[in-house]
Amino acid sequence: VVWTRREAPLRKSLGVAPVSSAIAVLALSAGLALAFPLREVANLVADLVPALAPDPAAVRAAARGLHVGSLRDAIVVPLALVAVPALAEELFFRGLLLPELAKRHGPRVALGLSAVLFGLIHGAPIAIFVGVLAGLVLGWLRLRVRSVLPCVALHGAFNAVPVLLP
Repeated sequence: VVWTRREAPLRKSLGVAPVSSAIAVLALSAGLALAFPLREVANLVADLVPALAPDPAAVRAAARGLHVGSLRDAIVVPLALVAVPALAEELFFRGLLLPELAKRHGPRVALGLSAVLFGLIHGAPIAIFVGVLAGLVLGWLRLRVRSVLPCVALHGAFNAVPVLLP
């Protein structure tokens, strides 16, 4: 993508800044690696507090949505479940919201608030729990690296695990 001068302020305001290839690889690796322990923590919490467990019908519906049975599905499923959510959610939560909250309330409060809001958009109680934990990791990464791109990579890799390992 070639950015013109006119688009540079938008890119800067969203935190779209280049990062080293090492940071990009670490972010992708972290997304893949964090998927398993976060899901196990979610399973443990659901076992300890059954009211937080996902609805079995919703779990079956999600599994059907992950099924890749055609070439079209092989394109649509990764885009719809991996790329688009990672890009859209990261540009909003870590690109726009987190920096604005940090300006107004400081980085720690901003990190907590943005993580809770990120969790809440994920709906189901256990998904909210996992979303808050993931939001804390992603927000910390954004504040530390000062770019939203590693957050997109980490988030996309995290979302890719159930698609790659049905």
